[in-house]
Amino acid sequence: MSSVAVDTVARDWTRRLERAEASRTGLPIEDARKRVARRLGVLPGTLENIGKGRIKGIRNWVAQKIRQAVIREIEAEIARLQHELEMARRCGTRLDSELVGEIETHLAAVSALLDGGGK
Repeated sequence: MSSVAVDTVARDWTRRLERAEASRTGLPIEDARKRVARRLGVLPGTLENIGKGRIKGIRNWVAQKIRQAVIREIEAEIARLQHELEMARRCGTRLDSELVGEIETHLAAVSALLDGGGK
């Protein structure tokens, strides 16, 4: 993968991590960014610069930390959706119900993302 492609993917993934943290915690993006940065072991300004495309040629270790965090985030989402689907089945929800269809759509989308290598 070219350095430009790595930068682009890292930018998109950084934004995704920040949005997910903000959504999960109810914090503004700036505060969510601080939490994500702390987890990754980088400064919040580094994530801000990556997210805004200001850094060219992101260091490999930073890109790998971001990639690993995105993988953990996706795995957690898969587990959450599988749990919801299992609960829907156990509660007698009809398999053609809107809830089950929505969960299966999300699982299919995640699967497609994983098959596409995060492109």
